[in-house]
Amino acid sequence: MNKLLMSLFVLCVAVGPVFAQGGGGNVSYDDMIGIYFDEDGDRDCATGVLPGFFHFYVVIENLTSPGVAGFEMKLEVEGAYTFFNLQLTADQYIDVATKPGEVIAGFAAPVMAVDGKLVIMTFDGILDDEDPVTFFTKPVYFPSIAGYPCYLDSDDNQIVKSLMPVSGDAEVGVLFLNAGHCGPVPAEKSDWGAVKSLYR
Repeated sequence: MNKLLMSLFVLCVAVGPVFAQGGGGNVSYDDMIGIYFDEDGDRDCATGVLPGFFHFYVVIENLTSPGVAGFEMKLEVEGAYTFFNLQLTADQYIDVATKPGEVIAGFAAPVMAVDGKLVIMTFDGILDDEDPVTFFTKPVYFPSIAGYPCYLDSDDNQIVKSLMPVSGDAEVGVLFLNAGHCGPVPAEKSDWGAVKSLYR
């Protein structure tokens, strides 16, 4: 019995951290990218949203460079949402992307981050109905770094750095409208007697 308990303990200690990584919600890496309702990068989910006009911010967080000299990303949307008016925050830039939703831009002067955070782009759009909509930050068709959006380091524009979506995976959405799973699940109040009664 002691060997079994010790084996289970060792297994939990060894495997526990593996399951603790990811698991829905936002993760924390260097050089992350997300889409938000606010420029502080706090709100990425809303339920009960009625059809209408919306404004969004594409935010780079935990930036390992002082700023960004160029940027590439594909904005992808699943659901009844029409986006338009993609605007980079740089004063002067050249965008050479040819596919819808893609941005491949070089900046005349770097856009500098504040406390490792930078609003790199904004866009507008119209929610067409009340069905769920999910937004993704994906790599462009011919990416500089396979599998990731990326940016040019402001100190050395020969250095290209990947951007990890805040979801931890380009195939997992970063902003949700009417998705039904926003926010933490509320805690339920139970006493020990109620819990024991489940197992009788």
